[in-house]
Amino acid sequence: MSVRYLETFFAEKDLDLDQTFEVAGPSGTWNLMPYGVVVEHIMIASPAEQQKIAGILRRIDFANGDILHFLRHLGKAIAR
Repeated sequence: MSVRYLETFFAEKDLDLDQTFEVAGPSGTWNLMPYGVVVEHIMIASPAEQQKIAGILRRIDFANGDILHFLRHLGKAIAR
């Protein structure tokens, strides 16, 4: 269920997933990463992780928060 919700969520938000952001990896190296890479990693995450991410996205969306800020936060976990 979470995958379908997440696919629908990102499609409805019409985010520019080609837009990039910079994030420092664990080694201190800066990474230039498209938001789409973060979304791809969300889609291949475990069902439990997807469920947690979907819950956070719901709360952010309900509060009219910045979804891209959350995606940048998640990007830290996959940065090199």
